[in-house]
Amino acid sequence: FPDPVSSDANPLFAFTTDEAVSGSVCRLDGLPPIACGSPVTVTELGGQVPLADGPHQLTVTSTDIAGNVETASASVSWSTDTTIPEIEMLEEPPAFTPTGSVDFGWIVWDGGPTDRELSEEAESECRFDYEQGEVQGEEDGWQECGRAFEISEEQNSNGGHSFEVRATDQAGNVSEVMER
Repeated sequence: FPDPVSSDANPLFAFTTDEAVSGSVCRLDGLPPIACGSPVTVTELGGQVPLADGPHQLTVTSTDIAGNVETASASVSWSTDTTIPEIEMLEEPPAFTPTGSVDFGWIVWDGGPTDRELSEEAESECRFDYEQGEVQGEEDGWQECGRAFEISEEQNSNGGHSFEVRATDQAGNVSEVMER
């Protein structure tokens, strides 16, 4: 089953039962119930791919070999989110900055064109002077940085510098890299 918030708009559903069953019936998002086996796809359940962004629910009801129908169906709910977050810079130094410390600040927007909102949940990662080989942080230069990044006076020596930031939302969608 998908995670509670998932970027997978075409999930594959797999389920198991506690005893031998003669069959199962699945119902996706209020569509008519349909006989199903495990694993099962969205299209096999009568749904359209890709699933629309938003809440979804799958219910599975099984019948054992004696003909007893489950009294409590198995159910899973999740939200599909395929929207890539966007970064909006709020604070950044001018292109040509004398030596001294400099600050960057930004916000992250998430959601579609009609429900765009500020995202507090999205994680931001930054890297400074990655192309110049002055990597700080993880192996590929990315490090967690919240919504602000300061470059110290020592780091901001004469010469060109690069700063990059990206955001990842709860569903795992990654923004375009904002480069400065």
